[in-house]
Amino acid sequence: MKKTSLIMLVLLLVLSLCMVQFVSLAETEIAEDETEIDLSDVELLDPSILEGFDLSDIEELDYSEFEGLEYEELERTLVPATEADQLEGVQVDYVISNTTFATHIEEMATYYDEFMGKNMLLIGYVLRYDEGEETPDADTNFAIARDYEMPAHEHAEGEVVDHEDVFPVGIDCRYTGELLANGTWVRCVGVLEEYNATMDGETFEALRLNIVHMEQIDESIGGSRTVTE
Repeated sequence: MKKTSLIMLVLLLVLSLCMVQFVSLAETEIAEDETEIDLSDVELLDPSILEGFDLSDIEELDYSEFEGLEYEELERTLVPATEADQLEGVQVDYVISNTTFATHIEEMATYYDEFMGKNMLLIGYVLRYDEGEETPDADTNFAIARDYEMPAHEHAEGEVVDHEDVFPVGIDCRYTGELLANGTWVRCVGVLEEYNATMDGETFEALRLNIVHMEQIDESIGGSRTVTE
């Protein structure tokens, strides 16, 4: 029994030594293989494998199927003024509605080419640039605005988001007469025009109303100061 145990012990010892030697040889072989890897072979790739691919075909793709996907077209609600909308001595071509003020301002800006040079009638309050604040140009130093409250809307996931922020929305104006105090309610007629505005050292094309008629009115005439559309 003791003799058998001794033989087993010697056998295990021999096997252990063989395993150590095998592992050592394997590690040495792997190490040698690693040193033999030549990354410069990557540079030997033949560029001709790209032959036959005409990348210019990309320019011939038809993108017409994507037309109209950039934005949802606005419903056209800004219609020509009627005889009842005319002011004495002043031609009125379009009326910016008191109730859909923000929508009409956006529509006018989006389809500005249709309204360029037209007399636009609108009611709102004078929103002057703060004293010392940079203005788009020397003659454009205020806007006619109303407060806009974004209505609650539902996200794609079904979550309803209720915005509490209220911010002014309107359009910049050029006026050569005496400018009324900030917050004054006015009825104005202005010609929509394009001009070169400069802000923060950058010059860009912008829209404004060149005011040809301005009169101070009571706020009650213009309806609600805050609009949701």
